[in-house]
Amino acid sequence: MKKWLSGVLFCIFLSGCTSSETTNYEYTFTGESEYWEAEYKERGTGETAAFNKVEDELIVTYKGPIEELATTELLSYSFQSTVDQASVTSTFDQPLNTKRFSIQGGSKNRDRTNKEEVLIVKVRWNGKFENIELHRVK
Repeated sequence: MKKWLSGVLFCIFLSGCTSSETTNYEYTFTGESEYWEAEYKERGTGETAAFNKVEDELIVTYKGPIEELATTELLSYSFQSTVDQASVTSTFDQPLNTKRFSIQGGSKNRDRTNKEEVLIVKVRWNGKFENIELHRVK
């Protein structure tokens, strides 16, 4: 009886040691250039080694008055990291009424962004071009 009980306790101990652990995280990266500021947020949940679900969002905001963007006909913005990239190109036939633009996405079985990585955001508008370096907010 004593051996049987110790065997059961040993199995319970092993099953507790090998259970998969769920890890949640959220990273925010920010940066700015002369005309634009950007924020990238990434949230993940899943297995410790490989995150099963990742959601992310990039927001770029024009720093100047809306009137400076009113005549914009083409706006392109993108970001790139070692594990993800996205881009948007929009054309406008009406004056813009917002200074804030975003990309949202998600994926499964994707690694998380390295928290020490510098992300690059590129913005093109009205014949101008800027790169923005995003660093993680700690």
